[in-house]
Amino acid sequence: MGHRELFRVENEDFFREITTIPDNSIITKLYNNYKTTLQSPYYYNFLKNNLVRNFISEYIIQRGSKRISGTPENILLGRGLIQSTIDKALSAVLKGSEITKHFPDMNLDDDASKQVMQDYLALQEALYYLYVPTRYKELQPDGTGTIIDRDYIKILRNSISSGTQSILRFGTGKGTKNPLLMLDKDNPASGFRLPLNLFSKSTISKILWTLDYSGVMTSDKSSEFDQVLTVDNIEEFIKDPIKDTYDFLYNVLWNFKDAPAGGNPIKTFYLTLYRLTAAGVQKGESLLKTQIRESYRGSDLTGTTIKIELDRGNQDSIITFRKSIASVIKYMVKYNAFISIKTKLRRLDSALYISQLRILSQEYMTTTFYGDSYSVQLTDYAKSKYDQWTSDYKDTWNYLNIFPIYLFSDAENFDTFIVNMFQNLATIDSDSIYAGIDNLISLS
Repeated sequence: MGHRELFRVENEDFFREITTIPDNSIITKLYNNYKTTLQSPYYYNFLKNNLVRNFISEYIIQRGSKRISGTPENILLGRGLIQSTIDKALSAVLKGSEITKHFPDMNLDDDASKQVMQDYLALQEALYYLYVPTRYKELQPDGTGTIIDRDYIKILRNSISSGTQSILRFGTGKGTKNPLLMLDKDNPASGFRLPLNLFSKSTISKILWTLDYSGVMTSDKSSEFDQVLTVDNIEEFIKDPIKDTYDFLYNVLWNFKDAPAGGNPIKTFYLTLYRLTAAGVQKGESLLKTQIRESYRGSDLTGTTIKIELDRGNQDSIITFRKSIASVIKYMVKYNAFISIKTKLRRLDSALYISQLRILSQEYMTTTFYGDSYSVQLTDYAKSKYDQWTSDYKDTWNYLNIFPIYLFSDAENFDTFIVNMFQNLATIDSDSIYAGIDNLISLS
């Protein structure tokens, strides 16, 4: 751990302090960040490459020829803390930026544009690369390329161990017309660059395990990847927000009317799933079905929409309604998507726009940085309830309980997890709003 010794100098009235720094002294380096000649290049390299691996042996889990430092819960909590830090840093950087000036012809709302950009970078980009670290090379016609180091865990580990600022880089060299995300092979400063200052000591103590767990969460789904990224390991993180989201959507749609006062209950709903892109919410391009990388596209992505026909006096219809709510939540949570709920498929009668993070506004849904935007319009009833719904749903999810489940080695088991969860809730009260959910409904 490292220690200090005090020696009295013979025939003198003062003490001399000697600090020892053994090779495995994480506390001395990480917490006090000493810069002394006692720390050789070998020591720095050792610390960067090992961190906790030789620190607390009782938390080392041996897996065949592999070993994992810390429990899966430690590792996943650490990922969430890093993701939360990234999201807060994005908010701070974007708050002082002028996003809309880069898209002068799109008539964008400033606040909505910043929120869409923040959610895209945090929820779609950073969340992916925290779990699938990648060195991405964008080839040019002449054979040269721009390399982006998206092994964010490695970057953060090196930064923390050396006491320097991290720079996370986002962007692509082709396929985007978003100048904020466009990489230029001749300009190393191009793309979106996010500076991250040093983490607090309390945060570092909680993310050590996840920093040590690097280089194994790769696209080939190695054995260590399989052991940590499983649905069972995140159950305690996600079961309560899933239930709360179900309760919220069930009550909103069950009580939805065609007028703010004295209206009649709405019977038909169309629930369509989307993901943000570099273009924001782009018409025809943001549908969930087309926005998941092919290697992680589950067999459940059979369409884009779930249609609900609700007869509130018919028990079979009510059970189908419950299954539909559980199903659309499954897709939202598994793929980090958002939902547009309309009362008429080909008209502008929208009931609600919702993501894991928040209730979405009309301005958010029409934020398209380039290309065609969607035409959206909340009904009068939805407008009258918007503030209340926003308050009711606020803080249901955060980056400590949001995971890219579609990347998990057992992602196909998430349907079973959802069904079992609601069946367990129904056993407490057989007449509850969870009764009858014994399977999920596919997208069409």
